[in-house]
Amino acid sequence: RLIAMAAAVAAVALMMGATRFARPLPCASGVRVQLKAKSSCLHASGAVRMLAAPRKKLPERRVDVSCANCGTQLYRYAKGNGAGSQLVKVYLERIVEDHTGGARECPSCGTQFARETTIHGRPANKIISGKVKVR
Repeated sequence: RLIAMAAAVAAVALMMGATRFARPLPCASGVRVQLKAKSSCLHASGAVRMLAAPRKKLPERRVDVSCANCGTQLYRYAKGNGAGSQLVKVYLERIVEDHTGGARECPSCGTQFARETTIHGRPANKIISGKVKVR
């Protein structure tokens, strides 16, 4: 049944002009498919609900993310909420400068500081508590 719903969502997405979309994801009441600009959710009733798309403009605030163990700079990151708040997740699209080469380990000391995950349909790194410093 979910496969049939996913095919229906893909058909609706193509009718709406989406040129590419990712794999179907479970939704609270059906199947959700992440589109290029928006995300839609096909409910069991057959209705399609459009979900909010992430902002295209990066936040103004930039923070330096460095290794807590050796102090090597890992990222320059466009942080959305306050600079004083703790860094919990790093959306890959908000990384301004990446000094790790895409790895989630410190290039200097080899300490793993994050885990790969998907948050709200967007690729992100979940930061391991105490492994990074934010300035």
